Amino acid sequence: MMTETKTPYEIEMQSSSISALAKAVVKAQAEMEPAKFNATNPFFKSSYADLGSVIEAARPVLAKHGLAVLQPVISGRNGNIGVRTTLIHESGEYISTDAMMPILDSGKQSLAQVAGITITYLRRYALSSLLGIYADEDTDANEKIKEEQKKKPEKEKKKSERPLTPAKLKKGLNTRAEEISKQDFDPLHQSVIGATIGNLELCFAGDEASTEKRHSVTAYVFGQESFKELASPQILALKRWLNATEDSGGEWTPDPMAIKEAKAVVKAEMKKKE
Repeated sequence: MMTETKTPYEIEMQSSSISALAKAVVKAQAEMEPAKFNATNPFFKSSYADLGSVIEAARPVLAKHGLAVLQPVISGRNGNIGVRTTLIHESGEYISTDAMMPILDSGKQSLAQVAGITITYLRRYALSSLLGIYADEDTDANEKIKEEQKKKPEKEKKKSERPLTPAKLKKGLNTRAEEISKQDFDPLHQSVIGATIGNLELCFAGDEASTEKRHSVTAYVFGQESFKELASPQILALKRWLNATEDSGGEWTPDPMAIKEAKAVVKAEMKKKE
């Protein structure tokens, strides 16, 4: 009969059986009280349980059920330092978990002091995590949620603005061209002008009147049909609006929103002529 071969890491981090350990942990957690929030985070203005409070909440209950915790300091690559937290049972069964962090030079404290602070931080987080002890207000998650809620309306607003109406597109491109004209930029190479012409015509790919429709767009936006009559800032504004991308086969495709906007301009101009 073949037996499963475990890697050295798996053997090191967990005993071959944890049945007795599991039973003891279930009983211990049922009796374990929450750690007292006896410290304050000055940055988030939130309370938390420090390492001593977590140990105080856990140790008596763990001992009652034949459990104990070891937290030796370990080192990793690239100057990282960490803690290996091992939950052991009197039967000899155990389970371990590692937590690592780099030692960052704060400029205000010695590396030894930073290492000590880091180790205490890792011990508290690893111990509360392994034992399932609630030791922190969820400030990180709360802040992230608040930030996402702030960004969401902005993202939805930006998303709803595209595609632009012909009038907004005209105003936007003229504003952008004016902004570019105030900046320093190199004279446009003919290849850039040619690529912009080609990408604008690609908005009407497969249409025999693509050149005529390209003229219609530039005439509406800048009052000039021919690119020869456009100023460099206007061409750059068109180039950035089209935002064409090249695929692996060397084919260029304008931004889908730009394609919709260009077609909307042509459609509006055709209605005027009817």
